[in-house]
Amino acid sequence: MRTISQETKQYSLLSTGLSLFIVCAANVVTLITALSMSAVATNGLIEGGGVYYMISRSLGPEFGASIGLMFTLANSIAVATYIIGFVNSLQDMLFFYMDGLVMLDGGLNDVRAIGTATLILLTLLGIVGMNWVTRVQIVLLFLLIGSQVDFVVGAFMGPPSDLSRARGFIGFNRELFLENIQQGFRWAEGTDQNLFSVFAVFFPAVTGIVAGANLSGDLK
Repeated sequence: MRTISQETKQYSLLSTGLSLFIVCAANVVTLITALSMSAVATNGLIEGGGVYYMISRSLGPEFGASIGLMFTLANSIAVATYIIGFVNSLQDMLFFYMDGLVMLDGGLNDVRAIGTATLILLTLLGIVGMNWVTRVQIVLLFLLIGSQVDFVVGAFMGPPSDLSRARGFIGFNRELFLENIQQGFRWAEGTDQNLFSVFAVFFPAVTGIVAGANLSGDLK
């Protein structure tokens, strides 16, 4: 039987039951939001403006303006975190699959340079118009579908080498499954982790529904 690396044990935080609870709870929130948004969208003419347009027309300009300001600030912060995540993923890909290749210094300067270039490219894409944004999103959709298929296939294939096992990827394993039934919250990032801190990390993964609402101006 394959052994479980010490690194895998160290970073196991949630039990299997709590993990499923987080996934279900996050999707329930998204489902309720989608139903509410569908009710608003089918109750009148929807123009450009996305979530802000729907809120302002449903709750009035006072609520719409206040929520719109927070929504704009939240989107600005979200874009920054998404770009940082993209650059970090790119750094890992270059390091592990291209013999330790680095862009500048392999650290913070890479995030600054590539992040700035990515932000400029996205700004230009937004200036060009929503037609090009929609085309790019179709390409991203196929990339996401491909990555999910790759994830499932890789899980059944298991680790291709001992190096992958040392990094914590061991595939389906009975011993690891039984161990993960019990929760193991630990001290990390300067604080005691708990259910809500892990939920906060996962929840942005189900907020993609907002991207669809922001295309309200393209509805026919």
